[in-house]
Amino acid sequence: MKIVLISGFIFLLTASCSKDNNSKENVEVTPRQIELIFPENVSECIEGSVISVTQSEVVFRWAPLENTDTYEVHITNLFLSETRTYSTQNTQLPITIQRGTPYTWYISSPNNPMSIPSDTWSFYNSGNQTEYYIPFPAQYIQPENGTILTTNLNSVILEWIGNDLDSDILEYDVYFDETTPPAIYQEKYNKNSITIVTLSSGKKYYWRISTRDVLGNESNSNIFTFEVE
Repeated sequence: MKIVLISGFIFLLTASCSKDNNSKENVEVTPRQIELIFPENVSECIEGSVISVTQSEVVFRWAPLENTDTYEVHITNLFLSETRTYSTQNTQLPITIQRGTPYTWYISSPNNPMSIPSDTWSFYNSGNQTEYYIPFPAQYIQPENGTILTTNLNSVILEWIGNDLDSDILEYDVYFDETTPPAIYQEKYNKNSITIVTLSSGKKYYWRISTRDVLGNESNSNIFTFEVE
């Protein structure tokens, strides 16, 4: 009788452990996006330590992400179209950049497959004398970059947002094509959306926006993509 009781106890314990293990295995981990903190988006950065007439040190900050021990900071000088990447294990990093210069930046985590790179933010690093600001690169609103559209669509609305600290954006040039870099589609366009009616099933499309202000200063967005099933 004692043997039966012990055997039954062992069976129940084993079944309980097996159930717990299965429940743990079935837990899905949702990817999370890295969140930026500073420098703020579409702003003039007036914080930082002045190193020289042409350079200052700015502390870039972002929120910590669970199970992440390495971050990469990607910074693009918009005057030079030059991108530099810095690696760190912290959630802030002092970086020397040019004064009086517009930048974009974002954070990624190469060693965490469940992380999503942050949004790309734009800012202007303050200088001694700023007579004017060039527009920030346009950012897409729709369609989402890299998305796949359904087959029953024969047109799509490209929509974006443009920003300029001077608030003097004059017009946009729209580039759209089946190849990259895309060719010009519409010049001197003064709206923030345009309807494309030349879509075909099974195709991949590329588009970007050039933003121009009243002084003729220009900036170019990244190249965005979408596919049609």
